[in-house]
Amino acid sequence: MKKNNNKNEVNIEDYGFIKYGEFYHDVHIHLVNGEVLTTLENEDLPENKTIFHEFRNTKNRFLNIVVGIDGFASIPKDKILYITVYNVRKI
Repeated sequence: MKKNNNKNEVNIEDYGFIKYGEFYHDVHIHLVNGEVLTTLENEDLPENKTIFHEFRNTKNRFLNIVVGIDGFASIPKDKILYITVYNVRKI
């Protein structure tokens, strides 16, 4: 994890920022083996930048997400059963 110069942001490598004071929703990715991965997604992302968009509309065989504040997961799309989004909250 790299710290940004702005004390209100934490840079998660090249995968995005968590900006404290902004709204995020929880995204749960349910895998075919029963595991559930949880990540946050900024409520203000444009449609073409969302996890759902990447899952449905890209030719990439993997869904890349940030897990926690300093983790990263690359999930084969054929191992994803379904995705849920809920619980908008201010970070």
